[in-house]
Amino acid sequence: MRPIKRLFQKYADSETTKIETDLIHTYFDRLHKKGIKIEDAQSDLVLNRRIYQKINQKIKPGFLQRSKPFLPIAASLLLLLSISLTHNFYFNKPTENWLSRRASNGEQLDFFLSDSTQVYLSPGSTLQYTADFGNQDRKVYLNGEAFFKVKKKDNQQAFVVESTHLIVKVLGTEFNVQDIEGEATAVHVRSGKVKVNDRDHQQQQIITANQQVVYNRSSGLLTKTTLEDGEMNNWFTGQIRFKSASLTEVINTLKRRFNVEITVKTEKLPTYPISGDFTNDSIEEVLKSLNFLYGITYIKIDEKHIEITIH
Repeated sequence: MRPIKRLFQKYADSETTKIETDLIHTYFDRLHKKGIKIEDAQSDLVLNRRIYQKINQKIKPGFLQRSKPFLPIAASLLLLLSISLTHNFYFNKPTENWLSRRASNGEQLDFFLSDSTQVYLSPGSTLQYTADFGNQDRKVYLNGEAFFKVKKKDNQQAFVVESTHLIVKVLGTEFNVQDIEGEATAVHVRSGKVKVNDRDHQQQQIITANQQVVYNRSSGLLTKTTLEDGEMNNWFTGQIRFKSASLTEVINTLKRRFNVEITVKTEKLPTYPISGDFTNDSIEEVLKSLNFLYGITYIKIDEKHIEITIH
């Protein structure tokens, strides 16, 4: 866990010192005074990348690992740095004009970028890019999931997707990037060739048609596998398909796709994998199937709230 995230986790667990608590409150106050919601700042990948890049430039490699007694101090210093960078990025951007496309829960967007790349943006996802996209580079920042149909340019300019955990680089291809909290982190390719790196460039995988790379958030490993016919999840065509998914992944996917709130009444979630094709099913039909297959019962509180229980 990164130092800043560690400090915020301590704050959430009420374990911060008075000095650390004051620093966090100062950070939130500065965001609030400038009219920025905390959840917006958390979802802004452009901002996060800038902060972490600057932090990595300021801190010597291995310093935090070798200096465990000074972690609280180091985290505080990093937080102060992030406050300054947040202010500078949001309110002093003289040259860069950022554009953003967001698909709300229950909504799917289909649009073209200026280089003729077609983007299918999954519910609850955001894509950011500069107004001069395609002039100097073709880089986008993804928070969530999107399927891309990338056009190859004559000058061999690469198309780059950066997400929370991955950096994906291609020339001309059709591929999907999924990097959603509470769901799988993976890249799969329909056609062409794709290079996938983790954020720290410690690992790299090159995949081609009908292959995928899965990122393990616990171990940090990238694993390449081959997809059998029919295994590729073409969610942008209306498919809802799970293969060995956890119940948490299934619930999060249903919340995004159907724009509903799902409350789980069971304290400990089962660990068995869930598989199935629920394409074109309503959420009630999906839940009925899960009830039949896995003993998951549900109560529809209202149109936007469902309560489930696992027996």
